[in-house]
Amino acid sequence: MGNLKISKAKKKNNSKGTSGIPNWLLSVIISLVLIAVVAGCTFYFISNAGWPMRWTTAMELDGYKVDVNMMSYYYNETCNRYLEQQTTEYQNSLYKSQFDDNAPTYSNFDDYLINALNLDRNKPHEIQKYKLDDEKGNTYETWKDFFISETEKGVKELLVYHAEAVKLGITLDKEDYDAIDENIEAWLSEIRATSG
Repeated sequence: MGNLKISKAKKKNNSKGTSGIPNWLLSVIISLVLIAVVAGCTFYFISNAGWPMRWTTAMELDGYKVDVNMMSYYYNETCNRYLEQQTTEYQNSLYKSQFDDNAPTYSNFDDYLINALNLDRNKPHEIQKYKLDDEKGNTYETWKDFFISETEKGVKELLVYHAEAVKLGITLDKEDYDAIDENIEAWLSEIRATSG
C-alpha cells in the first residue's frame, strides 16, 4: 500500500513542467503567444500590402467607389500637377525680373515656392499654412486642405466620366489595354532608371 502512494505522488509531480507550472497551463500560454505572434505578423503584412486601404472607401458617386489607396494616388498626382504649373509661373517670374526692377527675384524654384507660395516641398502639407486667396473665395487653412479639395474635385469628375461611359456602353478593347500596359512599363522603366 505504501508503494501505491509513492507512485501517485510521482505521477502528480510528472504533470508539472520544469518551472513548476502545470503542463496544460504551459501549453495554453505557449499557444496564446504563438497565436499572438502569427496574428501580429499577419496584420503587419496585410497593412504593408495596403489591403485595409483597398477595402476602405474614400469617395463614392453613383455606386462607383474610390478606395483610400486610389485617393492617395490622385492626391499625389494633384500635387505633382500643381508643381508643374508653378514651374511655369516661376519661369515667368524670372522673365519679368529681367525687365522689371520691382518684380520679386528668386534664387531657384524651391525659393520661389517658399517665398511666393509658402510651400516647402520638404515639409508635410498639413503643417504649412495656405496663404493664397482662391479666385472663388474658398479659404484653406493648410496646403493639405487645398490639395484635398482639388483632389476631390478631380476624382468626382473622373467618377462622372466613368458613370457616363458605362451608361453609353463605352469599354476598353485589347488595344487600349495594351497601350495602358506600355505606358505603365515605360513609367516603371523611367522610375527604375532614376532610382537605380
